[in-house]
Amino acid sequence: MAVHPQANSIAPECSRRDKLLDRIRKKLDDISDAQNEVASCRRNLLVQRETVRTTSRKVRLSRMELGNAEAIFMSRFREFAVINNIELPVPLRDAYEKVEQTRTFLGEMEANYLQMERDLTGAEWVFTDQETSFYQFDVRMLIPDDWDDEEDQPATQDITSSTLILPNVQTRLELDTHRPHGSAGTYSELLPEEIGFDIKATRRDLNFVLAELGTWQKKFQALRQKQSKRIDRDEA
Repeated sequence: MAVHPQANSIAPECSRRDKLLDRIRKKLDDISDAQNEVASCRRNLLVQRETVRTTSRKVRLSRMELGNAEAIFMSRFREFAVINNIELPVPLRDAYEKVEQTRTFLGEMEANYLQMERDLTGAEWVFTDQETSFYQFDVRMLIPDDWDDEEDQPATQDITSSTLILPNVQTRLELDTHRPHGSAGTYSELLPEEIGFDIKATRRDLNFVLAELGTWQKKFQALRQKQSKRIDRDEA
């Protein structure tokens, strides 16, 4: 008994399917490597920013020490004037009060700024942890390990009506229902019981992979934009 020649077209389609899966896996491997690289760069950036903030805090402490020394000087100057019954000129007295008011206002601003900086630092590290958790998602898991095993399972779709559609490939598999002279039985009896693969399931799994990847990309973009706006608002 001979199998219709068009049935042999299933082998090239299976080969194209394998090549498609290989390309998808390679692309997912590249995305996974890029995730790890971006996560590492992001953490290094936060470490550098923390180093800059440490230096900034040291400068601020020195400025606070200068302000305290200035306050001590002004207080002793006023005490000296009172003890010696010296009447300070109006311009000098006004200047002293201005310095005192500015110093008090600056102290309150610095206290608020320090608290905001601590909150921002904490928010950045929380965001980094969330980002790291996202990067740790293995995009290669989008393709099940047992996907290749589906080729060994019986086809769930009648190949006489299957339309195989792959990127840049469209092939319709049709069987000649003409019964040759001298042949016995029907063509359904001549064809193997297990032939081909479930094209609908293949396309469905591929669409799932692409949709899942797109969803994660959108979530990451939204999270990054939200954090960037918050950082810009706090810095402003």
